[in-house]
Amino acid sequence: MTGQIKLLPRVLILLFLMAGFLAAVIPPGYYNGTESLSGNELRLALHNIIDDHTQKSYDYVWTAYATTDLKFNGKIWDMYTHIEFTLYDDQQTTGSDMSACYNREHSWPKSWANNTYPMYTDIFHLYPVQALANSYRNNNPYGEVGSATYTSPNGSKLGSARTGLGYTGTVFEPIDEYKGDLARTYFYMTTRYYTEDSNWGSSGMSDKCELQPWAIEMLLNWHALDPVSQKELDRNEAVYAIQGNRNPFIDDPDFADRIWNVPATGFEAPEARSASNIQTYAFTANWLGVSEASGYKLYVSESSSFSTHISGYGPKDVGNNLSETVSGLSASTTYYYRLKAYKPGEETAYSGIITVQTEPPSGWVDSTRIFFSEYIEGISYNKALEIYNGTGSDINLSNIQIKLYSNGAASSSSSITLSGALSAEDVYVIAYRSSTGADSADPPILAVADLTTVGVVSFNGNDYNELYYNNALIDVIGYYGNSQDLIKDVTLVRRSGVFQGSTDFDLGDWDAYPVNTFDYLGSHEIDHDTPLAIRLRNFSASCITEGVLLEWSTASEIENALFQIFRNDEFLASVEGAGTTSAPQNYEYIDSSVQPGKEYEYLLVDIAYDGSISPHHRYRRTIRIPERASDIRIGELYPNPGNPDMLLPLQVDAAAQITLTLFDLEGKKQRIIKRAVDAAGHYEIPLDLQNLRSGIYLLRIESGAFTTTRKIILLK
Repeated sequence: MTGQIKLLPRVLILLFLMAGFLAAVIPPGYYNGTESLSGNELRLALHNIIDDHTQKSYDYVWTAYATTDLKFNGKIWDMYTHIEFTLYDDQQTTGSDMSACYNREHSWPKSWANNTYPMYTDIFHLYPVQALANSYRNNNPYGEVGSATYTSPNGSKLGSARTGLGYTGTVFEPIDEYKGDLARTYFYMTTRYYTEDSNWGSSGMSDKCELQPWAIEMLLNWHALDPVSQKELDRNEAVYAIQGNRNPFIDDPDFADRIWNVPATGFEAPEARSASNIQTYAFTANWLGVSEASGYKLYVSESSSFSTHISGYGPKDVGNNLSETVSGLSASTTYYYRLKAYKPGEETAYSGIITVQTEPPSGWVDSTRIFFSEYIEGISYNKALEIYNGTGSDINLSNIQIKLYSNGAASSSSSITLSGALSAEDVYVIAYRSSTGADSADPPILAVADLTTVGVVSFNGNDYNELYYNNALIDVIGYYGNSQDLIKDVTLVRRSGVFQGSTDFDLGDWDAYPVNTFDYLGSHEIDHDTPLAIRLRNFSASCITEGVLLEWSTASEIENALFQIFRNDEFLASVEGAGTTSAPQNYEYIDSSVQPGKEYEYLLVDIAYDGSISPHHRYRRTIRIPERASDIRIGELYPNPGNPDMLLPLQVDAAAQITLTLFDLEGKKQRIIKRAVDAAGHYEIPLDLQNLRSGIYLLRIESGAFTTTRKIILLK
């Protein structure tokens, strides 16, 4: 009828919409035998259905995207950005501009599976995404970000995990529109490769193909909040046409709940007990048994997050034993272990985590207890340095090197390696005296000197001295790169309550005396009765994109309940302590409520279980927030965990000077890399870690007012 619009009944409209949306047709009988199953029995049945898919080459993935990942307008569908790329033309090639091309993203990082096939080319988890966004995501777990360091063009974020997620570390959070897609991708991966993951590695999100409990909880939530879309249905059909298998969690979303939301059976996790027989290169792990268990799986790692495992323990099936001797370890190294119990068709959750520190090797020295104990910068040639040995044993002085940086210079002007031995609780004095003796310190200094020289004691108040033990920086005097006369005409004596050196010079560690005071040279006193809830190694404050990053570490802790952070003498936050432990601990807190141009002073306070309060006044840190936002964006190191040829990707908006400083977990400076970039663009800086042992390191990245820190896990 002309001029009239006939409205379709609402039910008919819905049928039309559903007909278009539910275009996917599951082959008859495809999921036969799964109807009454749940838990891992259902997962195993689904695995057997989708197993043995047709494996394609990695090059073929470019071709697959023509049917699996094109939008209606024929452009590549990138879930990490809103950028539309042209099929084939914009795929990444050597030297491509990473912001203008796409590559093949292993949404389940290939390193987690040790680059094994067929996982490596399984199209179900290979998505086309912008190369630059992919480099930022790197091999970080998916998660929910608390404080972002990078935001992609469509709002996906990289940053530290939100409080309460169940995981601490860097995570990549996709936008809400694709969270369900990626959750169902991960459910597919953990099911498709169930029982076929013996050669896989681990991550903060996975243990081989098993998802960590926090990840399952988060992904189930993503799965519920972002239902199956037409995009997923179409992609499922396209991949099925290529590989001959399907994603069950797209076909039937209820499968996820039937596997991971099944009621608890009461099969409880074992209780991990303290290690025994701790040696230099081995220890014995212990646990209590579970009555229903057929056996136990033991996991051992150098990472408290178990992102990696030591060889053979990721996990090791130890049968029904209640202890296991773990050998072939490194000396003076912190390890962590935990357990699962198992019986046919079922495993428990993880036990608690036990921390173990192996014994030091024979002759080992706690180099943190060797430090500068006195500095004399007097009239004319009255100059001296004193070194104290607080290790409790004699040390070989040939392991000690001293460097002098003159007049604020960036490189040392003089260095010396000592010789001989230094007894426990004794000092070694270096005094100024020319080779002819014509230019020398006064007799009271020379009378207690163990060595006279010119080079490293040729300071005049605007210089910087470094103390090394076995090539590791352990203590400093002065301010690096500062040419002002800040420690001129003064005698500095290390306070009796200071037990260790520091690579961050703080006058609060020293008592200052008038020029030409020589009374204390030649001996040093330590107040051994000073009660310490913790041995604080360092406390630093640095500007990062999201605010101020506070970092500190302890060498040991005794009944340490928590730390309180004060900003400008007002309470800011609390951070839980580690209780009682002899293992080094690392902490961080991000103060995101700071303003550009403002100056802030931070104080760390320790609270013991008995309520006693210990402010660390000598570690006060003051920082000024720059007026201008940083023009540098840091990607994630890769491969990380990885080998010595690790690369740091970064994007700069203009020419810049980049300084990279590498520290071990004891705060010892291991390497400095300086790199000038001449123009805006994307760069990858090689770190060259060949000469370092395997372990965890911290990389401080500085450019102008910009400072941030990244964790490195080096595997050799």
